[in-house]
Amino acid sequence: MRRNKVHHMKVEDLMLPGETLRSILDFNRWDMDEFLSLVELTQEDIDALISGEKPFDIEISQKLARKIKLPEEFWQNLQVNYDDEKRKILNREKLRRAQNEIDLDIDFEDEDFFDIAEELDNLGLEEYDIDEDDEES
Repeated sequence: MRRNKVHHMKVEDLMLPGETLRSILDFNRWDMDEFLSLVELTQEDIDALISGEKPFDIEISQKLARKIKLPEEFWQNLQVNYDDEKRKILNREKLRRAQNEIDLDIDFEDEDFFDIAEELDNLGLEEYDIDEDDEES
């Protein structure tokens, strides 16, 4: 039997792709100046990658693959997976906020019921088409 998952994860619960880089750097205990020279990055670049301020793009992934014996796709996949999970969480939060807003602010018996599209638009959601048949119900 398949159970429904309850999603309570927040963006801050996700592991940043840079945490993997930090772990590899800590484990290998490379001389940081030598490492930076080989990968052609600055300490500021590494710090920004670790903190999530800078993404693992193709160029950075290629540079890291030179020194760290992991393919560039590894670094790109870390970033893509993080971005996908972050997007899912943010969309889930947005829908929850919209649901709460709708539940609190819209009286479905009111004549202005069909202004719901405007309400959703104000929440940053796409407009929903309401069939004319629905108007008569």
